[in-house]
Amino acid sequence: FAKANAEAAQLFHKALIAADSEGSKASSRPMIDMYVIKRYFIEQEFGAPLFVYTIFGILLALVVVEYTGGLPGIGYDVIYCFMKLFSMEFPHFSGIINYCFKRGQHMEDYLMGITRSKYTIMEQVIISVIQACVLVPLFQAILCGICNFWWVNIDIALADLYYETVSTIGYFLLPILVPNPILAIACILPYVCVWGFTNGVMFPKDDIWVGTRWTTTFSPLFNMACIYRELGEGKLVYRGVTCFDSLGLHFFLASTFTLVIILGLFIKWVVGKVRASMQR
Repeated sequence: FAKANAEAAQLFHKALIAADSEGSKASSRPMIDMYVIKRYFIEQEFGAPLFVYTIFGILLALVVVEYTGGLPGIGYDVIYCFMKLFSMEFPHFSGIINYCFKRGQHMEDYLMGITRSKYTIMEQVIISVIQACVLVPLFQAILCGICNFWWVNIDIALADLYYETVSTIGYFLLPILVPNPILAIACILPYVCVWGFTNGVMFPKDDIWVGTRWTTTFSPLFNMACIYRELGEGKLVYRGVTCFDSLGLHFFLASTFTLVIILGLFIKWVVGKVRASMQR
């Protein structure tokens, strides 16, 4: 950690000197600010999800190591979906406070002129893709290396990569929309409720009260279960879960959380532009 801190301080120092020397010439921002990406990895921010993925992967694999039924059957398909997706999303939900803190650090860099990227949307997308391309294969390797219960086919593995990438983007962009960590946690409470209670998988969608059944449409578990069923070649059943006819629609709805965050950022950007024009 001492080495990582020293490298981060060196990066910060170089960027500060560069910003001071460029002065007024640095009026336009680059499409991608490499400083933001470098700082994330130099400060080893990926360490927490890497540790969680490793531990969760080992624990999940050991839980079913004595299971002799082969692929997930009826009942076990629900466990397969819930436990895997929970393990992939938990590091981000538990890291919201840290994400908000890092957002505050970035705004300090922005106000000091070290970086000219205020919203860092493209940078966060790149970081999410790089991180997911490392964590998901590692997670799959640990799970399947210990017990073949967790392996269905390559299409399911790629769907997991998609889900992890998109959900990571949403969590990384959340502090840009809501910088206050307490408010950020409060804002995603409806999402957590849908994720945990009316997900349409743990308690099948078809058996949920009609007044709340509509919420399953936006549940990542429900949509990923339907994706698993379609791509799993009949190996994952999910009884009582009626899916839509379009696989693409389920991929779209599985990313509802991130899409809502992006919409909120767009509205925030438009409001900021309107306020700035009114003050001129």
